[in-house]
Amino acid sequence: MSQETGNKKVVSRTVAIGLGIVCIVLAAGLVGSLLLYAPLVADLQLQLTEQDGTVASLNSQVSTLEDQVSSLTAQVASLRSSLSQSLSPAEVQNLTAEYAQVISGYEAIISLSESGYLVQGVSLTQLAGGSSLIWNDYLDYAGFVVVQVESNSSTTYGGVLYTLPVSEEIFEYNVTVGTSGSAVLPVLPGITAIGIGNAELVDSVNAIVTAVYYY
Repeated sequence: MSQETGNKKVVSRTVAIGLGIVCIVLAAGLVGSLLLYAPLVADLQLQLTEQDGTVASLNSQVSTLEDQVSSLTAQVASLRSSLSQSLSPAEVQNLTAEYAQVISGYEAIISLSESGYLVQGVSLTQLAGGSSLIWNDYLDYAGFVVVQVESNSSTTYGGVLYTLPVSEEIFEYNVTVGTSGSAVLPVLPGITAIGIGNAELVDSVNAIVTAVYYY
């Protein structure tokens, strides 16, 4: 009986020692885990704090932009109100039509779609070897002039003369048109002279001239 009791005490002491060792191991593992994960937790908390700051900054920016949009919307409404009070709907419509017409005119100029007569059906007589100035004035836009000629001389030519605006060099360009033809003459903005002439040695020349400016 006493031997069995002694064996039980030995077993109990062994179990207690084993449990103690297990507890120590678990405690050591827990401490190690805490030491391992503590920096990660701190880093995550720092990231969360930074993200919270970023979100707060973005919310502030959004709020500022919303205030600006509200202010601009109010300004537009105020301008529309002022416009409606100062101009009638008919006046607004007329102004809109006028601006559209101006824009359309500039678009036509850019594409060289505008044109106008400088002279039309002008009759003249020249001496042999002579020349005649048919137009001399200021041109507003770059483009070209088409000189159409009907004459009794195959030596008839059309020409342009003007001073280049930057270098101030004189530009002169002639094109022979003969008894019936057209001379296409490039032009720049500025004072421009358009004329015709002939290279006859003896006979005089009769001609009918039309000049059209394209710009």
